[in-house]
Amino acid sequence: LTPIVFQKSAKEIEEIINLEIWKEHPELLTPSVFKKNTQEIEEIIKLEVWKEHPELLTPIVFQKSAKEIEEIIKLEIWKEHPELLTPSVFQKSAKEIEKIVNLEIWKEHPELLTPSVFLKSDKEIEEIINLEIWEKHPKLLTPSVFLKSAKEIEEIVNLEIWKEHSELLTPSVFKKNTQEIEEIIKLEVWKDHPELLTPSVFLKSVKEIEEIISLEIWKKHPELLTSSVFHKSSEEIEKIVNLEIWKDHPELLTPSVFIKSATEIQKIVNLEIWKDRPKLLTPIVFLKSAQEIEKIVNLEIWKKYPKLLKPSIFLKRASSIVEVYNYMNEKGYINYIKSIHFTVTADRLDEIFSIAKENNLLDEFLMSTSMCIIPVNELKAKIEYLKEHFMPVVLDNGKFNPIFKMSNKVMLQKYGIDKKTLIANYINQRRK
Repeated sequence: LTPIVFQKSAKEIEEIINLEIWKEHPELLTPSVFKKNTQEIEEIIKLEVWKEHPELLTPIVFQKSAKEIEEIIKLEIWKEHPELLTPSVFQKSAKEIEKIVNLEIWKEHPELLTPSVFLKSDKEIEEIINLEIWEKHPKLLTPSVFLKSAKEIEEIVNLEIWKEHSELLTPSVFKKNTQEIEEIIKLEVWKDHPELLTPSVFLKSVKEIEEIISLEIWKKHPELLTSSVFHKSSEEIEKIVNLEIWKDHPELLTPSVFIKSATEIQKIVNLEIWKDRPKLLTPIVFLKSAQEIEKIVNLEIWKKYPKLLKPSIFLKRASSIVEVYNYMNEKGYINYIKSIHFTVTADRLDEIFSIAKENNLLDEFLMSTSMCIIPVNELKAKIEYLKEHFMPVVLDNGKFNPIFKMSNKVMLQKYGIDKKTLIANYINQRRK
């Protein structure tokens, strides 16, 4: 019962709601159905295209006719950009979709070409991406900018409040308008909980934030009151914290539980695989779904290398783990494989080991447990710096030069240069 019902007569409303088709598709019975008549609704739901793309059959399809839906789904551009074919495409016509996806601007900003672009027209997209403010704030230029107009983006980024709270100016601010942003930041609750004032607060309204922070459960579980709570509603938080499952597994009740719903948590903790591998059941498992966890744990790799199966493995997807294993195997490095290698991608390992080869340090890199996780530009910059100053990359005792593990503060004290400047100098030198 929403204002949209007035587009139909009482008789038509009853006919729509009483359609037999809702028994099979109850999730589609939303106010958007009143944009269509009974015949159009049935035509849309019975389209053959849903057999191949069931994930696209959502209430948003009622914004289009059956013919328009088929036209959109059969577009050739999905062959090159399958990741863009999501329900959001039904906000545009086939012609508009092609116009957007074929914009020249994506050549320079491929990372921005995501389903969120269909919230805007081609002209609006170009206007947003060409804003001058990105020169000063490049990290803000992410797909979330398409939630706002160019004018709204400038108003948000130019707020005076960022002078005092620059750490909060992240892409998440584009989920709110200027008034909401200022209201949130000026809340009294931050006086008692300054550590909670992080970018994740923009996921909620002022009322929701106050409601969450005032929950009684924090008296019993103060350690759980972190910025991650803003991923859930107050009702969901209480449901999660009051789960019976924590009685058997109190060590799992950490802020990471708020990544999942109560149902998902129970499904994960109740998996059979933990019986044989209890040490793998740590809070890190909540980064994955129950299905993903089983897929990872059941990989054939662990039969040959059981010691590599550690909780940190849940930081990666099963496909990424297999890619790393295959890379190490194909390159003949398999005898050196360690758990740390699975924390990066196969491509990253290839870049790192290529740098090692160039410097005749492949054996040392393969034996190392930390060199593969150093960012590529940082690694190159530090190696070049050591060479230029006639310092060894590997010391006489076989260990790598301490520079590779130094903090910015220590580097500045010892060498008079910080990491950021070192990398910038290296990149500038390469461009010359």
